[in-house]
Amino acid sequence: TGSLHNGHVACTAQVPYAAMPGNYNLSQLWVQNHAQYMNKTWPFTNVVKSIVVTGPKDTTKPQVQTFTVSPTSPNTATAAQTVTFTVQASDDYNVASAQVVFDVNNPVPIVGAPTNVVLKKTAGSSKQATFTGSLVLPAGMPHTTISFVGGLIVTDGAGNPTVLNQAA
Repeated sequence: TGSLHNGHVACTAQVPYAAMPGNYNLSQLWVQNHAQYMNKTWPFTNVVKSIVVTGPKDTTKPQVQTFTVSPTSPNTATAAQTVTFTVQASDDYNVASAQVVFDVNNPVPIVGAPTNVVLKKTAGSSKQATFTGSLVLPAGMPHTTISFVGGLIVTDGAGNPTVLNQAA
């Protein structure tokens, strides 16, 4: 709204359900005109500089229903093999991410070997989701043990992690 030389800008920020309660400060405000000129001068007048989020705090960790690895004994003697990781997890509010953290040994660490696979959400909803990812083992890779030292880490939208590893 406003005029060509004195505009008024409105924006909306959506706070997720069960977001961490607290005071959130706005640190920058960028305004761009049609000539692509940007102004990030702060503080502006008549601008809300913080918002206060209230409500229940999400302290419940996500729950893992299933975790599968397939195949469990890949043979790379003649061809590369893909190992697929699949996890099904749930949370009261939002299952945000999943990853597998491991160590590749033969019997010492193999230089350049990956140490994690970030899984992608492939099905489900925000509260009940399936995540899948894969690791390609190259052909001719020596006999190797993959240890889930970091394990499976599933995190909800509030940052609460569930960690399943060999020590658990």
